[in-house]
Amino acid sequence: MKPVIFLDWDGTLSHQLLWHSFVDGSPKERYLSEQIRTRMFESQGVYLDAWKRGEITSEQFVHDVSQLVGEEERVLWYRFVDDCKTMGFADLAYMDIIEELRRSARVVLATDTGEHFRRFVVPSQQLDRVFDDVLTSAERGCFKMEPERFFEASLDEIQNHRALIIDDTDAVCRAFMDLGGEAIQVGGEISTHHALSDALKWAKSL
Repeated sequence: MKPVIFLDWDGTLSHQLLWHSFVDGSPKERYLSEQIRTRMFESQGVYLDAWKRGEITSEQFVHDVSQLVGEEERVLWYRFVDDCKTMGFADLAYMDIIEELRRSARVVLATDTGEHFRRFVVPSQQLDRVFDDVLTSAERGCFKMEPERFFEASLDEIQNHRALIIDDTDAVCRAFMDLGGEAIQVGGEISTHHALSDALKWAKSL
């Protein structure tokens, strides 16, 4: 049986934020972008966490955000959907490396995110063709920080050191290693390109 490699999305393979088109938009849109992030932080992640655990829909999430920032819900919703559909790889070369990885391992996208990801991002970017599987916290009902639950279907591979995760979050990497898996944390001196190359060497060595 092939080993399994889990790849994070946000901060690892992609760097586009929610409502990313606001960032370089009009002065009003840039202000909205700042307000969304500021108010989300002030709410201590309450809205984000519930959404990412699949407890609320994207419609409810956008409604809550519109109340936080005082912007018309319809405007935020249409831009939210459009921006989700254009969330892509930070570097298209990643797709070539992933294709090569799949010859030696099962490659699974594992991301802490809301149900919008399956609805809008996966089909628009055809991620179900790029990866062997896609796991989201919204569908799992938990975060990657709870690896026994999130990665339940792959516990044998993890505990037998035949699973590796590439992620930008230290706590996720540590939790995965505590369970018996291997981890490469990207960021700083370790780029995603470097991590994917190391993952390929790892898979071929097994």
